[in-house]
Amino acid sequence: GQKDIPLNETGRQQARAVSERLESVHIQAIYASDLSRAMETAHVIAKPHGLKVEPAPGFREMLFGDWEGLTYEEIYERKQMTAGEWHQTMLETGPPGGESLRQFVARIKIALDEIVAKHPDETVLIAAHSGTLMLLVCLLLEHPIEKYWQFRLDRASVSEISTYPEGVIISLLNGTSHLKT
Repeated sequence: GQKDIPLNETGRQQARAVSERLESVHIQAIYASDLSRAMETAHVIAKPHGLKVEPAPGFREMLFGDWEGLTYEEIYERKQMTAGEWHQTMLETGPPGGESLRQFVARIKIALDEIVAKHPDETVLIAAHSGTLMLLVCLLLEHPIEKYWQFRLDRASVSEISTYPEGVIISLLNGTSHLKT
């Protein structure tokens, strides 16, 4: 969710590993969700490139409202909604005080369109959250957004997607070889 939780030491180690992996890649711009965990990761990656990180609030994780910070088990225990109910209605109905999947995607699309317009033919890095990134993949592939769960993107993974007027090419999805297990 959008609860602003900073990186822990594992997250910092993973950010350094991503930075080392991408050090030789020619990146022209870096955008990140404005939540501290994504911004900190982006700053670590940006440092060897000498780039400024542009905050992109549109790339925040889904707003879970009253469910922020809760596990699925805690949500179900409170009887606010069952797993089946939420998954059947999440496209149009968000958690209490939160946003629906459709609202979440609309926010991501606005941020993506702004970056694409601002950086034609450039390599842009986006540091965000797994839900956000899975939906970005759906948008780029014109894949049904309600099937976003079909793309697994681990923390600190690297994906490479090239966009062209004719479509997109995914060269790498969920690359994690740089992470020590």
